[in-house]
Amino acid sequence: MQNRKFYWKLFVIPIFLLVVCGIAYVSFFKFNEARSMHDFDPGISDKRKVSIYEHMIDTLRNENYGSSVGYRKRAETNHIQCGRVLSGDTEYINTLVGENRMPLIENRRLNMSCPAIQDRIHPKNRDFKLLDSGIAFARVVFTDYEFIEKQLEMSWHPQNVFCFAVDKKSPDEFISKIQKLDECLENVIVLPVVENYDSAGHNMNVGHKRCMEALLPKTDWSYILLLQNHDVIIKSVYEISRIYSFLGGVNDVHFGKEIDGRRVPGLKWDPKSMHLFRNESGIDEKILNEPMRVYSGAVQVSMSRAAVKWLIEDVDVSIAIDQFNRTKYAGDEQLIPSLHLNYEYGMPGHFTDQCPDYDGPKQITRFDNR
Repeated sequence: MQNRKFYWKLFVIPIFLLVVCGIAYVSFFKFNEARSMHDFDPGISDKRKVSIYEHMIDTLRNENYGSSVGYRKRAETNHIQCGRVLSGDTEYINTLVGENRMPLIENRRLNMSCPAIQDRIHPKNRDFKLLDSGIAFARVVFTDYEFIEKQLEMSWHPQNVFCFAVDKKSPDEFISKIQKLDECLENVIVLPVVENYDSAGHNMNVGHKRCMEALLPKTDWSYILLLQNHDVIIKSVYEISRIYSFLGGVNDVHFGKEIDGRRVPGLKWDPKSMHLFRNESGIDEKILNEPMRVYSGAVQVSMSRAAVKWLIEDVDVSIAIDQFNRTKYAGDEQLIPSLHLNYEYGMPGHFTDQCPDYDGPKQITRFDNR
């Protein structure tokens, strides 16, 4: 009898402990999951959080939410009147910026299956008009997957192609999500993750060049747009395609005088020393031996397909990129503007260097002239 009691205790006590520990673990997990799912910027007040959730609840209660054939807004921003923002309504814009900023709330249960991704980016009920020509997008990314996916949705078109270069330092979860885009969408390329990028611009030109190499075999595009992680596109693909038609092969590159401190002293910048031209025969010795005139500008540029082909096949910018990469900050903002304005190099769609002080609109693809 005593042996039976002993074996009963030996069996029941471990089961009891397992149940108690299991309940404690589940409670802890649920608490932490709930807490992490509702993390906000610490600077946002409780009153503001309530207002944000009220807007989201109103949106999700709407039976028609998500059924639009056009762009599908997120629940957080569905109430925002984009027309008033884009028209420059300052009074209205002030209700959306600063402490009134609408934060992006990460969806930790975001469905990352291919059907779900395809439905978010190009729903079956969405019609696409034919573009004059497709557009290639090359973007270096490192964070905020849902933002990146939204930008992809805004620019998606069956004729367009996309390339992502991912920072090696990015969290594994982010890298995995970006790679799903390559797996699920036939016109998206995600490059092997092999480089570190940073906010100072290091390796940015390398990532964009690798994307150009990957996109060049894709035939149905006439212009490429180089972008960084948080760049926002506010023009439709139809507007951008129309602008490119008007450009007619001319590149759209922001440029200005060289900013001091953007180059390491003592390096050689002549095409011959940089082995810039793959074939130097027929090129004037003066061009080969004179230092490249360097200009500062922006990474975000639009280049014709012919210019991309020239960059990849006719010249080798490896040494130029390496030398700009040694700069402490923003060396990436010099490469394309410099090649674009050294017109004697023969880059298709280039511009003259005779007006670096021009004070008008510098890029029609990126900016509006109000």
